[in-house]
Amino acid sequence: STRRTTLFPSTTLFRSAVGLKYFPFDVDLLDNEALDILREEYGMVVNSVYISLLCLLYKKYGYFIPYETPKDKEECIWYIFKKVRGGKYPPSKETISQVIDACVARELFSRELYPKIITSKRAQATFYSATVERKSVPINPDLWLLGIEDMEELSRKHPYYLELCPNDFSDEEKGFSDDKSSNSNEKSLNKIKPNQIKSEDIEVSKEESNRREGIESYDEIFETFNVGGRLKSALIDFIRHLKVNGIVMINSRLNELLVKLDLTYGNDELAKCREIRRAITNGYKRLECEGE
Repeated sequence: STRRTTLFPSTTLFRSAVGLKYFPFDVDLLDNEALDILREEYGMVVNSVYISLLCLLYKKYGYFIPYETPKDKEECIWYIFKKVRGGKYPPSKETISQVIDACVARELFSRELYPKIITSKRAQATFYSATVERKSVPINPDLWLLGIEDMEELSRKHPYYLELCPNDFSDEEKGFSDDKSSNSNEKSLNKIKPNQIKSEDIEVSKEESNRREGIESYDEIFETFNVGGRLKSALIDFIRHLKVNGIVMINSRLNELLVKLDLTYGNDELAKCREIRRAITNGYKRLECEGE
């Protein structure tokens, strides 16, 4: 028998979003204790490198900076070097590279995706909030650190949130008024007479009934597979995605998914999270396995 090399077909977007024209510069941005520690070692160049990174991130790429290939690193470091060179004690490109590594080590930027990219949850939250009014925002789920709950706290109107949870959105939030609803050609439920309701509209199929009977607490399953942290959060987001699309994740299906994840990715929790978030983004409603 043959199985997929990944659990879901991959159509990941490897393109950057349109950047921002400005970003909020908090008055206490440089008061971060991590920056204090780095300034003790490298001096004031730390401030310039950190702020330049944020400018490049928001301006050109939106929510991340590619840093994986030699070309990526060269372009990033050159961007910063142009802004800090000159003066009596100019920093070298090697120093700038070291400061970038140190910023990640001190968690000013995320360790999870470094050195593939430079990003952070704070930077992504800023980008997310700044692009709520856009009609379309291309986001790569493999590079995205914010979960469903994180995005909900910021806004449920963002295009990316609506891709993940298309039905989790009220008419009021969509901007529909009562007047527009009343002018709709669709029949209101309270106006439909009993004899107009067909039996197939209310009958629950045997398959669906069995699915519902299989629903229990997921805590024991998570504990059995030692699932916690970001992986647990990603799984809960996926289960919720299925729910808002009218599909219930029963225990046997959750067990099956966790087994597949273990067989495919072993102990690589980050890879498992990426696969699940990719599935959410692509709108997959059910998990399939070929060659059973």
